[in-house]
Amino acid sequence: MVKAIQDFSREKRMYLRQELAYGTSVAVDLSINAQTESFLPLSKGIVIDSSFGGCGILCVTSEPIQKDTLCRIKIDNLEPIIVKIIWVKILDDSVVKFGVTYDFNPELLPIDQDQLLDSDRSVVMAIFSCSIFKGVDIKTIELLLPQFEFVKLRDGEILITPGQENHKLYLLLSGNLQVCLANVNELVIDVNLGFMISSGECIGEMSILENKPASAYVVADGDCQIVAIQETVFWERLVTIPQFVKNLLQGLSSRMRRHNEIALEKQLFFELINRDLKAASKIQSNILPQMPVFPNHPRVDVFAKVIPAKEVGGDFFDCLELDERHICIAAGDVSGKGIPAALFMIRVITLLRLMISRLNSLDSIFSSINQYLCESNKDFMFVTMFVGIFDVNEGKLIYVNGGHNRPFLKRGDRSVELINVPKGMLLGISQQANYGIAELTLEPEDTLLVYTDGVTEAENAQREFFTTQRTGEVLGEFPPQITSQEIVERLESNIFVFSGNVAQSDDITILSLRYLG
Repeated sequence: MVKAIQDFSREKRMYLRQELAYGTSVAVDLSINAQTESFLPLSKGIVIDSSFGGCGILCVTSEPIQKDTLCRIKIDNLEPIIVKIIWVKILDDSVVKFGVTYDFNPELLPIDQDQLLDSDRSVVMAIFSCSIFKGVDIKTIELLLPQFEFVKLRDGEILITPGQENHKLYLLLSGNLQVCLANVNELVIDVNLGFMISSGECIGEMSILENKPASAYVVADGDCQIVAIQETVFWERLVTIPQFVKNLLQGLSSRMRRHNEIALEKQLFFELINRDLKAASKIQSNILPQMPVFPNHPRVDVFAKVIPAKEVGGDFFDCLELDERHICIAAGDVSGKGIPAALFMIRVITLLRLMISRLNSLDSIFSSINQYLCESNKDFMFVTMFVGIFDVNEGKLIYVNGGHNRPFLKRGDRSVELINVPKGMLLGISQQANYGIAELTLEPEDTLLVYTDGVTEAENAQREFFTTQRTGEVLGEFPPQITSQEIVERLESNIFVFSGNVAQSDDITILSLRYLG
């Protein structure tokens, strides 16, 4: 049976750290419980970080890897050694990052942590095994021992908080510490944004070196034994020891490399997210009608545009040719933003196109869509929507409104007014909602402008809204002969000139229908 190496002397640790350096290929045997003499290299890995008491490994394996279990690792010129897995991070179905330590020998780091401080000698040996004291004369550590403070943390206890003035260097004798950022929006610790400190490593040195408050949480991941060294001892005693300073700089360099690896991993993740969002944006734009619309109906000029605040959103419009004399126009605004709003928007458009194809009355169409949207709506999403069916021969518009902004009607004489809309609540809220129908007749050169609240609620640097009134005033300034495309694009330009450098906070949708007679 392969036995664990129990004598991890300083020379042995230095040898292991040299052999298990960054980039070293290793074989990993996870069948430790099989009690077999032979080494079974079931998995291949590569060392991605190395410290005085252990290393981090990136491994491709189909075998389960669990924290606080034992495994064996081997490189070509070493006998297999038994190590303890102290942290695990699963990247996908077959790629895992995990950290191992050689420090599970009870003579060096007692399993009963309450007895760790019973012997000064065992404490000195534990401190001596920390990477920052590698090569430092053990007698120096013994002399400094009375100036050290010993701290016990239980699982989940916080050692350091962001913004805290920190004047101590902390050496981790046993256990693990999670360094994690604060999620500012939710005011909670986000363990996905950070890294692990393993036994034998230190934390807090950056606060001392930079004389700045801490920038992250440090939280116990399991029970921990820690040595706290005051800032005065650090500057007056420790930095006068050349070997200590060398170890400190090497540790900072190793941690910086680890941070770079984490940053690269997150960069790749966000690049994948960004790629997926671009693909979703393209899919969403392809669902909407492409301009120009209604080429078979020269008596109307229709143009519409969505300007999303993010890659994807919940605003939409639709233009449907029903028969040789009837067309359908629609615009809507789904609650929320991003992917959830986009998915709900696709559902709304699908239902609208399905219902409108049956040529039912608009009020029954709205009631049916509302019924379907209320079903399985656990997230309580809703949509405002305006839908009209326009008779191109007679200029008559039949329309229904579900909680949407009142459209503008611009007459040929340049007068502008908000049309009256029948009462109708948001779709997706109540299955008992009722919707009424209204009619309107357009004369030649009249223009109907349908829009979402992203137009009227666009803000400038003074936190002023573009407002419904300003929208009507801008629309009234356009000459009678202007095309629908020019109306949409000029109104869009006015909105962004008004907003200046203020980022767009909501989707903007504008649809213009001009009746040419």
